[in-house]
Amino acid sequence: MPALALRVAPRAAPPLAVIAGLVFSSASSLAEAATFADGSFADDWSSIVVGTGTSVATRVTSGGNPNSYFSITNVTDPGEFVYGIYLKTTAVYTPSVEGAIASIDYDEDAKFFLGGGNRQAAGMALRQNGVVYILNTPAFTNSADWGPLMSSVLTPPPLPLTFAGLDAEDFSTITDASLHPDFSVNGGAITFGFFRANGSSNTRIAGIDNWFVRVNTVAAPIPLPATIYAQLAGVALLWHRRRVSRAG
Repeated sequence: MPALALRVAPRAAPPLAVIAGLVFSSASSLAEAATFADGSFADDWSSIVVGTGTSVATRVTSGGNPNSYFSITNVTDPGEFVYGIYLKTTAVYTPSVEGAIASIDYDEDAKFFLGGGNRQAAGMALRQNGVVYILNTPAFTNSADWGPLMSSVLTPPPLPLTFAGLDAEDFSTITDASLHPDFSVNGGAITFGFFRANGSSNTRIAGIDNWFVRVNTVAAPIPLPATIYAQLAGVALLWHRRRVSRAG
């Protein structure tokens, strides 16, 4: 039997873009654009009340997590409802100037003091172009100790909730779920805050502490310097010459 001749095909030279990818990754990633936080609630807060009830925030200097906190009192009579919107006037981000928002991370500590049912509906709020938007995810201050917002106590067991990677679709106006803020590069200034809401007839009091908002943008790919491109081109050329030499 004649010997078999095994021909090994030379490997093709990798494209320059592939080599570049080994040195620098150009894949988009999230970048932290701005962070807003408040654990003292001393100033810089404004309020908007929507509905027929009342919502009042009072700064308490002790008993928070660990010290000062906001105590929110919502009062409604039979057939009434109320949304207390609280905005931190210095927590402003403008997508048209600072870059489009890829996502938002939100956190707060909450504690329930007085009332019944689902305690206080709660979550992140923001205002853009004079319009208030609130977080769509149902969340409540139904914890008797300081901790995260919880799922409904009416469908036990209540579970702690986290709010990461929020986009514009996660927010809507109080009256129209189809209206969302503009996180694109065309978006106007956004002021961040939180809300507390109640309905029916009751007085409900809950606290908020360690309010936190992080705005994430899409990081631009890292451009390769001209010298790196030249070096990569040289590597590709050497690879090609070795291929031709082996083939001959």
